[in-house]
Amino acid sequence: MGDFGNLSFQNYPKYYYGIGTDTPESNEEIYDTYQFLIEPILLKRAFTRYLFLGGGVRYNKVYKTKVEENGLLDATRPTGYDGSTSTGVELAVLYDSRDNILNASKGWYFELTRGFYNTSMGGTHDFDLTRFDLRHYFKVSVSNNDVIAVQAVGHFANGNVPLSELALLGNEQIMRGYLEGRFIEENLLAAQIEYRKTFKDSRFGLVGFIGAGDVFNKTTDLNIGDLKLNYGVGLRFMLDKKEKLNIRFDYGAGNETDGNFYVNIAEAY
Repeated sequence: MGDFGNLSFQNYPKYYYGIGTDTPESNEEIYDTYQFLIEPILLKRAFTRYLFLGGGVRYNKVYKTKVEENGLLDATRPTGYDGSTSTGVELAVLYDSRDNILNASKGWYFELTRGFYNTSMGGTHDFDLTRFDLRHYFKVSVSNNDVIAVQAVGHFANGNVPLSELALLGNEQIMRGYLEGRFIEENLLAAQIEYRKTFKDSRFGLVGFIGAGDVFNKTTDLNIGDLKLNYGVGLRFMLDKKEKLNIRFDYGAGNETDGNFYVNIAEAY
């Protein structure tokens, strides 16, 4: 048996530019909200060493939302703009053959969840949500410890989807450089590749990454020519050689962002 999931409580300002893939930056608005999320998932090994199947529940409550009077959110009032409760059951698949959870140099990781949310379970909206996270790691050469890491993620919502469950493009892990929530919609696809350079007998390392992605309402709205681009560089300092735990300093930018700096513990993915 195994388990994974999420548990968080947040209260910080969020950005809102409107819903869609082409919202102007001049729309920028900040609103305040509280969020409590609990998502326990129970898994059982099945068929092979690295494959786990299971399920669980997800409870996501957004409340005490304060929006700007006569602002964009107040004027458009998307469903769930002033708070929502998502209560549902999830099915989950996990495949994990990585050699190190914090800083992998080889192996695969695949996480897939399919959630069903309903007012009969105490929620405020009826919808379903599918998410996946696929990663692959491999060493560049037997002569060094440089690693190439590849990742693709997806978020697909359907039904009466509240604002809090829409896909957010941009954060400190993927599409770095874009503010979280700069572009939001029901669906998202994004991918990135990162080169991780290490130096012999040194705690320092360098990375370079590129990626692309976009949000969309319908599959027919997704246009390769309109994808948001993402690129950047980073510095690594290894805090723990045994666990290969790094502190990372990243700068990310793109064709629709001026860029942002990030300081975090552990790799982006």
